[in-house]
Amino acid sequence: MRWRFWQDPEGGRSLAFTTGPALNSDLQKVGSNYQVNGTFFAWQQSLLFRQDFDPFVANLEIYYSFPVQANDRTFRQFSTNMGLGWNANEWLLPVVELNYSSVTPSQNEPIESLSVTGGVILKPSDDWQLTLGVQRSVAGRNIESYTSFTVGTSVSF
Repeated sequence: MRWRFWQDPEGGRSLAFTTGPALNSDLQKVGSNYQVNGTFFAWQQSLLFRQDFDPFVANLEIYYSFPVQANDRTFRQFSTNMGLGWNANEWLLPVVELNYSSVTPSQNEPIESLSVTGGVILKPSDDWQLTLGVQRSVAGRNIESYTSFTVGTSVSF
């Protein structure tokens, strides 16, 4: 669910709150590293600031999620993301982001990472979008370098 609770159309700014369920990958510690071992349900929420600079758009997001049922393989996550996108046309928005994430597995030290994401948002209709991206870590604590791929979708009604 997304609620845009403040908007300044003349200045191109808005603030929104999002919340809802998520399906996260669970973690299992193997030696000094973690590996994905399955999935768990989490509840996520975020606060999102958006600024339009036609044809560009900038976003700042603060995000938190927690497991619906905590156990030794679930985690809490706090993230901040700063993004810049270019409205190439009505259906294509290439984006680049700087991401900080702190993942806290149950009873373990936090895993922190600073990463860069490049991707594209496709808008086949006014009420549906598809997000594709690739993320690469540039620094971290309690984590090895990684590259991950993301796929997301949202529907407006």
